[in-house]
Order: sequence, then structure tokens, then C-alpha cells
Amino acid sequence: MKKILYVIPTTSSGGIEKLVYDWIKLNQTSNIFKCELLTFNKTNGNIFESLHIKIHEIKLTNSNRFKKYDDINKIKSFFRFNNYDIVHSNVSFYNGIISKYAKLSNVKLVISHSHVDKTSKFSNLFSFFYHYFFYRYLKKLIIKYSDYLLSCSKSSGKYLYGNKSYIVINNSIEVKNFKFSLEDRNEIRNKFKIRDKKLILHVGRFNKVKNHIFLLNLFKLFSKNDDFILILIGEGELFERIKRKSIEYNLQNRIIFLGYISDIYKFYSAADLFILPSFIEGFPISIIEAQANGLFVIASNNVTREVKITNLVHFISLYIPIIFWKNTIIKSLKISPTFDNRQSYNLKVSDKDYDNSKSFDKLLNIYSKFNE
Repeated sequence: MKKILYVIPTTSSGGIEKLVYDWIKLNQTSNIFKCELLTFNKTNGNIFESLHIKIHEIKLTNSNRFKKYDDINKIKSFFRFNNYDIVHSNVSFYNGIISKYAKLSNVKLVISHSHVDKTSKFSNLFSFFYHYFFYRYLKKLIIKYSDYLLSCSKSSGKYLYGNKSYIVINNSIEVKNFKFSLEDRNEIRNKFKIRDKKLILHVGRFNKVKNHIFLLNLFKLFSKNDDFILILIGEGELFERIKRKSIEYNLQNRIIFLGYISDIYKFYSAADLFILPSFIEGFPISIIEAQANGLFVIASNNVTREVKITNLVHFISLYIPIIFWKNTIIKSLKISPTFDNRQSYNLKVSDKDYDNSKSFDKLLNIYSKFNE
């Protein structure tokens, strides 16, 4: 059986990780390839453990820019001692390093997959110029050593590959799992004693990009209104810090912090509105999940417009007074779809080719090229 290696940033539950998890699961169902995983951050109790696959870890020294060559040597050494037929890399600019040493180690098919459409702001001028030239170098490696260039969106592909030709593979989900369910709604609301309150939902890794501090500041505006509850689902390095901050803001009784959730689809049904105030996004799967559930979405205008596949998504700038976000939430809740209408959106999303089985078929067509 041919071997395929998926490369991801971390094994904690995030958009990229859920996507790769579904691909591996579909691979195992069809029994086409033997799958292995390479990550830069292996977490305990991760979602991939249930798949019983081999997980490799390379710890990177990202905090010290002068040790990048150590990271490169680790990756080079990994491919020297591990053989694969296909390498499918999902680690942004580091796709360049992965692609180079995979191809130099005689991997037959090397794939670069872009999931970002911009980078974070840099702390100083030196950092800006360092990353500018380093990223340019990595982009050149991606173009030179990758057999196929894939992207989750047009903007993400343009950002990483420039004018080079690439293939868009929709960030997809198992659409039917996210169909609105009144039973699931009542189950979650009773479990967390939410009952008839307005529930705002956010799903995303706890890091700077997801902008959780903004959510806390926004929810402070609702402090005199006990009818609003915020649920934050996700893992990440800032989880405990944001949790402590919510206590400082005296929000601990109105914000529910949850880590990895296996039955996350139930929380979409329980919610009344989904919110995503990110600084940077490639193509957030969470917004596709919300639309498949018929849930109204408010997102920052840093999120690509391509994610709007129904009329449920509304974009707002992060640089206008935060009170506008509060007012938009209140107005949106008044015009949100009825429970019956929410169920109808599941078919609308499926018809837009965002079901993971359709996306996986496109991937299989690309994977089959390794024999040519």
C-alpha cells in the first residue's frame, strides 16, 4: 500500500486539523493509502489518536529567528530516514522547507496547501524585513519543489503562490452532521443551564489571531443584560490567560470555556448567533459549519468574502467603535431564521460543494497522479 504523509502545524483541534482528520478518516474507509502524520506540536488527547496512525513530531525553535537552520536540519533529517510516496503539506510558508526536502528525498508527489491569506503584523522594522526576505525565500521553494499547489480559497492561493496556477479545494465538512436539531439544542441548553437565554458561539484556537480579547471587551457591553451567554470552544496557548481575563472582567458567570468538543455540531444548534472577530483567516471551516446549521454569522472583514456561501454571513470592521458590533448582534438576533428555516440551510451548503466527500474526491484525483 502506498504511503502518504500529512503535515500540519499542531494536533490540537483547529480548522486545518479537522480538515486533515476527515481526509485521513475517508482514506481509511476507502483503504487506498497508508496515512501518517507529521506535526510541529503534538498535544495529548488529540483528535488523531482515535485514528490509530503513526504521528511524528518535530519541535521547532520558532521563538529564535537565528535558529531557523536548526529547524531546517530537523526537517531534512526526517525525510532522510522516512520514505513516502506522497507528502501533503499544510503548514503555510514552511511548505517550502517540507517540499524541498521531501522532493530531494525522492518523494514522488509533493503537494503544498495554502490556508492563509495574510501574515500577522510585525513587532518592529527588523522583524518585518527579516520575515519579508525569509518568506520570499520559502515561497520560491514552494514553487520550485511542489508538484501541485492547492489552496482553500482564491485569496489564500494568490497570497502564497502569486501568479502561479493553483487548484482550490474547498475547506469542507460532513454537512449532514451540522443540520439544525431541536433535540440537540435542548440537550445543550439544559446541560449548561442556558434555557431561554441568547447564546453567542465562538469556535477557534486560543491564539492572538482569533482575537479573544475583543470578544471579552464586546461582552462587557452586555454586562447589565443577563440574557446573553457566550460559549468559547477551542484549545490553544492562550486558553488559561483568556479565562483569567474573563474573571478580571467579572464575566465568569456568563462565559463558558470549553476545550476540544467531539460533538461540536450540537453547540451550533444550541446557539443563536456565531461570531468570529479574527485578525487573519484563510477560509474558516467554522463559518461553513455555522451556515450548514442555519446560524447567523458575524465576522470581521479580515475574513475572506469567499466564505459567504449563504445570506447568513455579515462582515464588520474591527476598527469601528465596538458598540456597532453589539448593535449588529442585537439586530441580527431579531432577523435570524426560524428553526424550520435553519434546517433548510443544510441542503444549501451541501449543494455548494462543501461536503468533505466531494472535496476528498478532488484530492484522490490529484493523489492518483503519483503513478504518472
